Amino acid sequence: MNPVPTVTTESKTRYLGKLPRQTALCSLPLGRVLLWASAVCVLFWMAQTTRGQQPDSPSQAAATHGQLRELLRQLDADDLAQREKAEYEIVQLGTTVLQLLPTIDNQTSAELKMRLGRIRQLLESFDSDNFFEASLVSLQGEMELAEALEKLTQLTGNAVIIQEGHEVAGQMTVQLDWQEVTFWEAIQDLLNQTSLRLVPFRTTVSELVLAPRSDDNPVAAYLAGPYRVEPTSVACERHLEGQLKGQLRVNLQLSWEPRMEPMFMQVPMSSVSALLADELEIRAANPPSTPEVRLNTGGAAASFELQLELPDRSIQQIQRLTGQLIISVPGDRHLYRFDKLASKGRQTEKFGDVSVPLEKARPNGSVLEVRLHVEIGNPEGALESFRGWHLSNQAHLLKPDGSRLENAGLQTFSSGSNSIGVAYLFQTKDDPDSLTLIYESPSVIHRQSLDFELTDIPLP
Repeated sequence: MNPVPTVTTESKTRYLGKLPRQTALCSLPLGRVLLWASAVCVLFWMAQTTRGQQPDSPSQAAATHGQLRELLRQLDADDLAQREKAEYEIVQLGTTVLQLLPTIDNQTSAELKMRLGRIRQLLESFDSDNFFEASLVSLQGEMELAEALEKLTQLTGNAVIIQEGHEVAGQMTVQLDWQEVTFWEAIQDLLNQTSLRLVPFRTTVSELVLAPRSDDNPVAAYLAGPYRVEPTSVACERHLEGQLKGQLRVNLQLSWEPRMEPMFMQVPMSSVSALLADELEIRAANPPSTPEVRLNTGGAAASFELQLELPDRSIQQIQRLTGQLIISVPGDRHLYRFDKLASKGRQTEKFGDVSVPLEKARPNGSVLEVRLHVEIGNPEGALESFRGWHLSNQAHLLKPDGSRLENAGLQTFSSGSNSIGVAYLFQTKDDPDSLTLIYESPSVIHRQSLDFELTDIPLP
């Protein structure tokens, strides 16, 4: 389930600043100003009434699709009032329609281009501004842990399971009184009631795993939006020879809502600082560095180490440890579709920040080679940082009979700061013009700075 946008006064102001020059409010007729103001109010009402509810049923989703198709036809109607009304009603449908909006191409009329661009800009601004908001959940009553986890997964879209072999823990009874609490507040409540812990590396899919713990972590976790930071170990290392004094190693675990699926993470060591007794401060042992945090395949957590200056033996705890994480997270995935792979030549589809130009398909020995480029227009989403990110993207062919043909492998043939070229190989002798390529990729990459603070960390 995609998080429903919460529209604040600040986000409304930010949106008005993003309006294209030709649609600045001061140059619009009063009716248009009221239309867009109403759209913002409608989104605010939607956010307040739908956060924490279960996702739409299949019948509701089908109704939305049908309504959108009709509104898109009206968006290019001859009557101005009808076009204005259709634009307003599409905005009312919320950010869930972003994936359903048609692609703008050379056949799209100027009027439709303008209105689709404006609709997408409004909805994406709310979607992007609130992408890092924590999922909220309301749930009350006494139930077994397994039932509570199932409902939490349904309400937030975040999969949470009990580790294999410990399923009996799911029979423990929990008492819930969640009123618009964040996902991590809900998880923390369950951990407190059941003496369970988060297991970071026991899964190959995006889900959280819970297992019994032997004792309590003496340090409270730091919760920030969809993220959770907690210390897992502390070690002092003293060098017995040489000029190096040694260092203090603090291992942390970052967990995130499984819906997030971060693709890249760094720790600017210049941001790391630890406050000790008597206002004594120690810094990172390597402040100029910005190490990359290795992310696992699957799971919803990553571990990383902070290397600090070694404090005096008399120091018994870190009173406050602060730092920053740079995190890049892909947005919703989009299906880029290309047909007539031979005769159309080079063709391009753009969605969100991502453009995918496709070259003409060509035989390569016994296989069909299909080359495409992935280009990100947002300069903050530099692809050179996301080593191997494209390996999680999927590409397959649809044959004339509707069957699906998976690729036999891929090769990277070019890379730049904001683009990468990938060649997919398919074992087929079919006419390329009879085939359709489906390429799945994130349509936007969000970058965020996460400041964290941990207190009262005991030293060995």
